[in-house]
Amino acid sequence: MYNLNNIIMRNQWQAFDDDEEVEIPRTTNNPVRKINKKIRKKEEKYKKNPSPELFNEILQLKNQLKELTTESVKKPKKKKFKKKRIDKAQKAKERKRKREKDRAAHFNAQYNKWREAEYERLEAEERRREAEYNRRCYEEQQDQLKKIQFISSLPEDIIDWMTAPDKKGYYKLMKKYHPDKNNNTTLKFAKFITSHWHTISTA
Repeated sequence: MYNLNNIIMRNQWQAFDDDEEVEIPRTTNNPVRKINKKIRKKEEKYKKNPSPELFNEILQLKNQLKELTTESVKKPKKKKFKKKRIDKAQKAKERKRKREKDRAAHFNAQYNKWREAEYERLEAEERRREAEYNRRCYEEQQDQLKKIQFISSLPEDIIDWMTAPDKKGYYKLMKKYHPDKNNNTTLKFAKFITSHWHTISTA
C-alpha cells in the first residue's frame, strides 16, 4: 500500500512536469508591448505545434492590440497658468519711492546746475568789481598826479596864498588872474583859485 502511494505521487509530479510551462505574467507599464510579447510567444508555439486554440488566442491578442493602437491617446493635461499674486500696495509704494527718487535726482541736478551758474556769476561779478576798483584807483592816481603837476606849475604868489589862504588874498589873485584881463590865458589859474577857496570856505 505504501509503495502504491509513492508511485501515485510520483506519477502526479511527472504529469505536472510534462505540462506546458506556465507563463508568469510580468508587470509592464506599456500594455502594447506586453501584448506584442504574448503574440510572439504564441506564434513561436504555433510554429512548433499548430493548433486551432493557439490560432484563436493569437487572433484575440491581435484584436486587443488593434483596439489599443486605434484608441485615442490621451494627451497629458497642461498645468494651468497660475497667475502670480501681485501686492498692489507694495507696487504702489515702490512706484512712489521711484517717483521720489527721480524727483530728488532731478532737483539735485537742477540745484547743482544753478549753483555752478551762481558761482560763475559771482566770480564774474567779483572780477568786474575788481576791474572797476583798479580802474577807479588808476583814475584817482592819474588825477592826483595831474593835480601835483598842475600845482607845481602854479605861480609863486598862488602857492604862497595856498599856505595861508584869506579873503583879501583871494580877491587880489582873482583880480590879477581874471581871464578877461589876460585874454583867457590864465583861465586855469582862476578856476583853481576859485575851487580852492570854495573848498576852504565851505569846510
